[in-house]
Amino acid sequence: MRLTPKKIIYLAVSNYLSPEEAKMLLTEISRKDAIQADAFLKTIQKYFDFNLLKDKPFIPEDILIYNYVMYETKPKFNTDAVNRKQQIAIRARFPRSGCIVKYENKVMLPQLHLMEEAYKLLNKLD
Repeated sequence: MRLTPKKIIYLAVSNYLSPEEAKMLLTEISRKDAIQADAFLKTIQKYFDFNLLKDKPFIPEDILIYNYVMYETKPKFNTDAVNRKQQIAIRARFPRSGCIVKYENKVMLPQLHLMEEAYKLLNKLD
């Protein structure tokens, strides 16, 4: 894997957020030096509902992120009585296999490759 699961999840989720919300989320995540997987998911859940990846995906591959978070990270689900939202909590690190690798190969790496090519072309223009 070229990117970490946290970066891939953040980039996928940030597509659904407004620029201000994405910046606030990044600021909150970056405040902590070594944020654990559980704290990372809880922080993201403050700004984003993972069910959007399943119910209203921007691209069909977004379901891979949903499946990864819901099923492959070995989560335990808690129900927040106040918000009536399902809270995801995981006990270990993010695995670097399964749906996250498929998402990286199908979506993130092609985008990254295009950005690198565009950067090279722009540097040649100067």
